[in-house]
Amino acid sequence: MAEAQHHRLTRKDLRQPDEFQTLTNDALAWVRRNQSAVIGVVSAVVAIGAIVLGVGWNSQRQATAASSQLQSAQTLFDAKKYAEAAGEYATVAETYPSTPAGRLALLYRAHALAHKPDPAAAAAAYGEYLAASPATPYLRQEALLGLGRSHDAAGNEGGRPQAISAEKLEAILAAWHAGASTVSLCGTFGGETHDPL
Repeated sequence: MAEAQHHRLTRKDLRQPDEFQTLTNDALAWVRRNQSAVIGVVSAVVAIGAIVLGVGWNSQRQATAASSQLQSAQTLFDAKKYAEAAGEYATVAETYPSTPAGRLALLYRAHALAHKPDPAAAAAAYGEYLAASPATPYLRQEALLGLGRSHDAAGNEGGRPQAISAEKLEAILAAWHAGASTVSLCGTFGGETHDPL
């Protein structure tokens, strides 16, 4: 076993201030010398903290109000008062556009217009929602389905792809199987760059 080595402290060593006291005294002296700068920095930090808390509180208050108003609009929708529900959803979307409930109200407004039925207005509302770039893919898919149904209900087939004749389809498939790239197929036959199968 190793023996512990003892170090003797002299009285002079014991009388010296310890390191904590020295650092504390140095820090206090620095604060006294730079008192106005320290007060400015502390004031700025407090002001920034107050602003952050204020913005957070306001955002939470708006989200709560938007959710409450969205719920009242949903109650109208469930009661099959579609025109009133569409108006209420529009109010939520316009009043609280930066909240999740406000963004969702755009989609629900389109649903209400589709149930009213007003397929042209519903298609426009679905388009507005899609233009706002939905946050989640499943809501985008729901809006696209609603847009398609609205176009069908309005008798508008402008959103559907044009029909391809059987001869043109055979020519496209033959060229694709022969190794033609999608870009060259589109250049030859016209259209978007999607694989034909």
